[in-house]
Amino acid sequence: MKNLVVIMMISLAFAGAVNAANLSPVKNTAGYVTLKDSIIRKRIFMAEFPARNVSSVDVREITFKPKQKTGRHLHPIPVMGYIVSGTVLFEAEGQSARVLHAGDAFYEPANTPIAHFDNQSDTEPLKFVAYYLLNGEKELIKMLPEKSGK
Repeated sequence: MKNLVVIMMISLAFAGAVNAANLSPVKNTAGYVTLKDSIIRKRIFMAEFPARNVSSVDVREITFKPKQKTGRHLHPIPVMGYIVSGTVLFEAEGQSARVLHAGDAFYEPANTPIAHFDNQSDTEPLKFVAYYLLNGEKELIKMLPEKSGK
């Protein structure tokens, strides 16, 4: 039950503020949910993760300077996020690298090394919102040594 509540809270955070008077769905087609008064909820991302109790969600707005890189890292907890502005090279180890743009969402599974989370612009900052799904943990990120031979 806790997980369902947390997932609902995260979904609402991604979709924006909810007007309590407009919660009854009118139409549901192709990933869109239209509510009274033409409020539209479009799914932009869906991530499944192993069963986990979540006691709190730490939401952070993070800004990178042009060409700034995170460095190889992992999170001991699942992290979901949303690109507000800019372009990022995102690569979880073992997966293909992909470029994310404003409006795209991402998921970093717990304890999965992230090879790249790098601002791709030479001139523009990158801004994103990260949702850390916590169950009493205090550490949000652990930096890892760079792999040799790259």
